[in-house]
Amino acid sequence: MVGLPFTVVQISDIHLDPGDQEQCARLEKVRQAVLATKPDLVVASGDVSNDGFRCDGMFDQVKAQLHRFGPEVYVIPGNHDIGDKAGEKNEVQSEYVAKWKAVFGSDRFSVRRDHWTIVGINTQILGSGLHEEADQFEWLDRTLDDAERRGDRVAMFLHAAAYLFDPDEELSGPSQYWGFDPFPRRELLKRINRRHVKLIANGHLHWHQVFNRNGTLHVWCPSTSFMVDDAIFPRGGDVVGFVRYTFEQTHVHEQLEPLDLPAETILFYRRAIDLPGRTPIIMAELVLDFTGTLSKDGHLLPGIVDRLEQLAKRIRITVMTADTFGKANAALAGLPLDLHLVETGKDKRTYVNKLTKAGVVAIGNGRNDVEMMKAATLGIAVIGSEGANTQLLQHADVVVGDVRDALDLVANPLRLKATLRE
Repeated sequence: MVGLPFTVVQISDIHLDPGDQEQCARLEKVRQAVLATKPDLVVASGDVSNDGFRCDGMFDQVKAQLHRFGPEVYVIPGNHDIGDKAGEKNEVQSEYVAKWKAVFGSDRFSVRRDHWTIVGINTQILGSGLHEEADQFEWLDRTLDDAERRGDRVAMFLHAAAYLFDPDEELSGPSQYWGFDPFPRRELLKRINRRHVKLIANGHLHWHQVFNRNGTLHVWCPSTSFMVDDAIFPRGGDVVGFVRYTFEQTHVHEQLEPLDLPAETILFYRRAIDLPGRTPIIMAELVLDFTGTLSKDGHLLPGIVDRLEQLAKRIRITVMTADTFGKANAALAGLPLDLHLVETGKDKRTYVNKLTKAGVVAIGNGRNDVEMMKAATLGIAVIGSEGANTQLLQHADVVVGDVRDALDLVANPLRLKATLRE
């Protein structure tokens, strides 16, 4: 038995096609980086294959690659292994689960190390109504009961996250892809909310995030292959890598291990402006002036809050301001955006230049918005009740009379297409 402390490495979402030599070479670099940390065991938390449920023989090849990691390797399936959650186009089926089990032996695991029970479950069957779902919950209940009786603490590995930000959240639009429906989530939460469950670690999101809730550490393990940037995700999780956990008597500590490998970032369901003969403008980021644009005398204009809340589901929002009236922080509190205090227009330009190259929309009305307008992919000048600087109008792609019209253009890019096409 491994003594305390011991280490576990979590890798996730490798999306391996064993027939792709470039992917296999990349996985070998991942393997070398993992083994350099000398883990006691490795957990692969799903999407180990590139739609393995469609391809005969792929699971055998993926398993052979994973077993080259040396120490004990425990694997659970993800949506690209056995199908998506119930209701999706390629929803999970018993035959896909059976195909997985025929190679990997099981779609779940439990292993004990000192005073810890480490568990991995198949999240893809939750809410499916398949008999495998009921079987797994019965097994999980027994496993958690046994751990509690022994006085063990529990670390649980999932593919899909139990929730992103709040147990009662209601994801909307395309972002529903990441979450569970209410009933299966409640059933899962009954288990993970038990006091002796101290770690919940998931993959699936291709983004890194760590938070603590009610004494339980929650970790989003990044992918080793590519990043997915959903506008609702917190900033700063754009990394490829793996997570190393150190287990001690009563606590577990996580350490992100970034990989120095090239990686694509997929912008998740961003709105786009398709212009004939031109590359589509992907609206990834929205930067806004506050004083005179979103507000008058330091107070938000009517109708702004609702628009920003809806826009934030599909685009990242930053408000930049010198905060002339000292009211920006209070006015924007609780809204799903970043507030960035600046001194000059050059500061605004510097910030825009650091953002994604895919597409930045800038909205402003003043002279100190000129530089950010120049740097942005698309600039919208607002005249408004306080007017607009003439230099700004010269550099804007679109001019409107009200900031609410500008925000509505971002929400409805077909209107922008009509304005911008030649």
